[in-house]
Amino acid sequence: MKCSDDPTPTVVQKPRRIFEANRGLPNYRIDTPFRTAGPGFEAALQDAVAGVTASDKTCEVGKVSGADSATITLSSNVCDRERFGYVRMILKRMAPFFKQENLTFSKVRLAPDREGLLVSHVDISTDEPFRYPYLSLWFIDARGASNAT
Repeated sequence: MKCSDDPTPTVVQKPRRIFEANRGLPNYRIDTPFRTAGPGFEAALQDAVAGVTASDKTCEVGKVSGADSATITLSSNVCDRERFGYVRMILKRMAPFFKQENLTFSKVRLAPDREGLLVSHVDISTDEPFRYPYLSLWFIDARGASNAT
């Protein structure tokens, strides 16, 4: 045992990082991910939505690898793989910064005259060490895109 003439103990503290919500995530409220995809894309999306049949069940359409080896399962009520892929390709063209593998949608009816797509995108925070998944939602219909979260 080593003795010291200094009666005050030496305490070494590690710097702490405090979790800050939304750090390392895109700010979709300020910078919408949806861009003009060129003439005809909005019409193509509306035609694709009209041609999509919503199922009573949901189907797995992909998985997103999150932090700490967590896996998030993406699902949709559009179970026709070909139709799902076509609509997702149109959405990806409208929102080019989205990762297509993190993008899904379901066909929904909000009111008798409001049928459209509930679009979901999972972002993984880039803030170290707090890499967590974050789900953003939009409703898209003939009136355009509305941020739901």
